[in-house]
Amino acid sequence: MKVKLQFDKRSIQEFLILNAEKILAGVVVLGTLMILYFSIRWYGNERFSFDRTPERLQNMAENAKVTIERTPPKTLDVTDYVGLAEHSRIPVVEPPYDYPNPWDRPLFELPALRGEPPLLAPRQLRGTAEFGAFRVTTVRAPDGKTGPGGRSPRGTPTPPVAVGLTEEKHGKQWVVLTALVPFAEQETAYIDAFSQLPAVFRDVNADKPVYLGYWVERVDVTSPADVASPPWDKAVKFNSHEARTKAFTEWMGPQAGAGAATAEIVAPEYIDPALVFPLGPLVSRRWTASVAHEPEILVQRGMIESGDREVPMEPSPGDRMSPVRPGPGGTIPDESPFGVDIKSLDSDRPISPSVDLSRTNLDKRPFKLLRFFDFNVEPGKQYVYRVRLALRNPNQGLRPTLLADPRLADKTWIETKWSDPSPVIAVPLDWHIFLLAVTPPARAGTEPYGQIMVTKWKPDKGMEYYKDFQVFRGQLVAFSATAKPLPNSLALPIGPDEFQPSMDGDAPVGIVRKPSSSSVDFVTDMTALDFRGGERFRKKNGSNLTSPGEILLMNADGTLTVHNELDDNTAWDRCLNPGTEAKPKTDPAAGPPARTALDAPRR
Repeated sequence: MKVKLQFDKRSIQEFLILNAEKILAGVVVLGTLMILYFSIRWYGNERFSFDRTPERLQNMAENAKVTIERTPPKTLDVTDYVGLAEHSRIPVVEPPYDYPNPWDRPLFELPALRGEPPLLAPRQLRGTAEFGAFRVTTVRAPDGKTGPGGRSPRGTPTPPVAVGLTEEKHGKQWVVLTALVPFAEQETAYIDAFSQLPAVFRDVNADKPVYLGYWVERVDVTSPADVASPPWDKAVKFNSHEARTKAFTEWMGPQAGAGAATAEIVAPEYIDPALVFPLGPLVSRRWTASVAHEPEILVQRGMIESGDREVPMEPSPGDRMSPVRPGPGGTIPDESPFGVDIKSLDSDRPISPSVDLSRTNLDKRPFKLLRFFDFNVEPGKQYVYRVRLALRNPNQGLRPTLLADPRLADKTWIETKWSDPSPVIAVPLDWHIFLLAVTPPARAGTEPYGQIMVTKWKPDKGMEYYKDFQVFRGQLVAFSATAKPLPNSLALPIGPDEFQPSMDGDAPVGIVRKPSSSSVDFVTDMTALDFRGGERFRKKNGSNLTSPGEILLMNADGTLTVHNELDDNTAWDRCLNPGTEAKPKTDPAAGPPARTALDAPRR
């Protein structure tokens, strides 16, 4: 019987499902048989025999090594993309590629534009530490009220009330700074900067140096490193206008104005009110050459000998400025840090015709004096200063088309560089010790002792007092006693043409009573360690001589100081008899005593 196969799709699927495992097993068996067949056949064939011996492999490795060594290395070129990027930021220098003749020449030659003149800093800054007494004005008003134009404690305005102005004497300790301002050279720099400009670009009123004021910076120095490189980031800053206003208010009261009188011993040709701090009403002494700058700027010796001459103050820098014409929008006040209202000029301000700036004034002095008083110093400290000047901006308010840089018209003032630092200025202590005599031990087992003179400056009294004390070994030089003032702390004698107000309310006007004794604390940081000398020599020709005494002192930081009786007596005589030569207490044959630091002027 014949079986008829049906090749339809369903039959094929059923066949594959039922016989899939059988088909897969058959394929595996067939593959295995084929692998065995070809293995047996190739093993017997000579063409597939393995001929790779170790010797042959070693020879091939050596040949490859020789080939590698003989082959020259191929250099790898690495592109420095970082350097190319940095080089692309370098601006192109045009002058080497610039063509001298313009390709498109303008019909009219372009004029030179205004720039900023070079500014010169002060020179030879130096200072002197001093102390003295000023005649100050105190405003007194009824309780609960204020003076003219004042305000109540709550800040509300109060009407003018009657006040009383009384004069007192206050002691001060200060450092006076002086420097040379190269005014003639600065004026020449302005001329060189603006004289080549067309006449319509120059302004005779603005194209000259006009000083507005200055800034002062001060640092405390406590080590050689601070002296070599002062820490200016920690400096105390002063503004000349603020310091001047504070001093005038204290000296002359709130009524002091621009026309107030002040003493001056420097010739007027060296004075610029914006640069010179005024000399206050000093009591008991006269100003010396320390407030000038010799030998370049001298003082008028006649004023020192006969007393300071009261001269009116010159106009302020604002009064010396050229008048301005309000523009369409009116003037805009611009307050400078020096109390000068500098009016901002309109952008359409015309340039006034200028005179010939190529001619200098040969009659002018080469320097102007810069002077500043620092009343905020402390005894025993050391300071270093520097100064910077401010001048009126000659390009302020001009049209941008006239300037090389339009931003030059925005500044109210221009500044010089900081001056070179001043030398270290040491403020003297407010006390001094003088050795008068040394008494040796009277007998065995006793201690020597010394007789010293101590001076103490009292700022509240404005005078320096003195008193003698006995000190022994290991004793701290600190006493409290009633003392008298030094003669040079008293008022100066009044001449027929001089007027000096009374320091005593009961005394007639123009007569100064001699101050009475006062309780003083003679406190120092010195300790007496030891004494030497004072022994009596053998009598000869009726003389009674003793050996000069010495005292060894130690201050709070351990520094040792030796005072000699001969030198201290000489210095003390000069303090008691100012203006006269002290008589040295020495043998005439021994010659004059050696000069010491005590012989230097302490005022």
